[in-house]
Amino acid sequence: MTEETFMKIRKKIEKMYPEFKGVEPEIKEVDVEVSPSLHKKLKIGKMKKKKIKTIIFRKEINVEGEIIKRILRVKVDEDGNIIKIVHAR
Repeated sequence: MTEETFMKIRKKIEKMYPEFKGVEPEIKEVDVEVSPSLHKKLKIGKMKKKKIKTIIFRKEINVEGEIIKRILRVKVDEDGNIIKIVHAR
């Protein structure tokens, strides 16, 4: 994923979740491959491995003297498409 693609994704996330604006994310990358048994079950040809990045935003908010942790996980494929967003409150 290029820096330009990452910035576009980050702008989308900041528009959807403005409380995470300015938060520096942690990025993890995983290679994902479909198992041979699933290939057979779905009757599809061979697929190449895909690189999936998980972008994790973490923020602590002080509400009435109590600290609340907010976590936002965004899974992105190698083409820059958002696959899944998980928001913990």
